[in-house]
Amino acid sequence: MYGNKSVSCTLQCSVAGKQEQASKPEGAATSLLPPVGTHKDTFTKTHPPTAMPLQLYKAQDVEPDLQGAVLVLPAVAFANIGELAVDVLVCTLKAQLAARLDDENLLACAGNNAYSLQPPGLLATALELYQVPGSQVFLLQQRAPAIPGRQQAFAASLMAWAKQASFQQLLLLCGLDAQYRREAQLEGTQLRYLDISSSSSSSSVADTAADSAQP
Repeated sequence: MYGNKSVSCTLQCSVAGKQEQASKPEGAATSLLPPVGTHKDTFTKTHPPTAMPLQLYKAQDVEPDLQGAVLVLPAVAFANIGELAVDVLVCTLKAQLAARLDDENLLACAGNNAYSLQPPGLLATALELYQVPGSQVFLLQQRAPAIPGRQQAFAASLMAWAKQASFQQLLLLCGLDAQYRREAQLEGTQLRYLDISSSSSSSSVADTAADSAQP
């Protein structure tokens, strides 16, 4: 049965290919591959978001206390600068894994320890929450992109979780293309920041970051 279906599919594809080739100028390339975006559209239609909230699974005996804390997270954007910056912070500040998170809009990802080559390896997953020892600073590392077509749903789910957890402040790290700098920005620090807080008061963490990134 499977053999007959395979032959039938091959014949149909061959006929479709000949018809398409006949309508094209001589020497034009013919492709039987689906148009760009077909797989993405098909997956999004057959697997629509279910509005399931982001799930947190604690990695320690005690569940992390997130109320009033600072959350540092990357923007999956230009050159993966945000994720690399979070990796540097995790290693430099010796942050400890506090929890793993799971969201239906994020691609699955698993691997060996991302910060040590010594066995036994610690499982690394798509979305992990680290805590800086002795502080209320948490680092969220994202190792996989959102499912194509679900970026907005993932962002909404992440923000809903952050609001429910009652974080006091969010710090988003991202990279920008250097070609968009103004002439006055060619020299000096290459760090830029944008403060969108609704109140004039800010924590010492934000003040320190702003001072170091002042253009």
